[in-house]
Amino acid sequence: GAAKVAAILLILIVVLAFIVCVNTGERRLPVQYSSKMVGRKQASGRSTNMPIKVNTSGVISIIFAISLLQFPQQIGMFIPNKGATFTKVTDVLNMTYPIGAIIYIILIFFFTYFYTSIVINPNEIAMNMKKNGGFIPGIRPCKPTSDYLNKILNYIVFIGAIGLIIVSVI
Repeated sequence: GAAKVAAILLILIVVLAFIVCVNTGERRLPVQYSSKMVGRKQASGRSTNMPIKVNTSGVISIIFAISLLQFPQQIGMFIPNKGATFTKVTDVLNMTYPIGAIIYIILIFFFTYFYTSIVINPNEIAMNMKKNGGFIPGIRPCKPTSDYLNKILNYIVFIGAIGLIIVSVI
């Protein structure tokens, strides 16, 4: 009775806290801007942070993954005589089977990386930083900055994808 309700409420609170942490989590990269002349005055260099969200794709990757998995089932609704093979394929793609769950996890990874690569372009960010006199301390401008951002993005997106998988499986 009451113990089960308390356990379910505790699990819900933990899951909600985890979702908030994954959604609001970000990595702040320090960015330094060099000093430059503005008119007759010298504007001093400033230091700022470039935030990179852990969950850049949001729930879009989950939506795409589940849509792709359910697409054969939706097609099957319009076919009157499906046949045993088609029915078996749609059953296996259901996430109650291990192969369906594995495909679901792979699709979430794929769409998380894919969406992030569309939204965040490290080469463009590195070029804009160079144009504005900005640099990441310890990293040379242009190609090394782009490579560094790519490395950081891959790491962060991996953590975000794992978080999305945990949330979607729960």
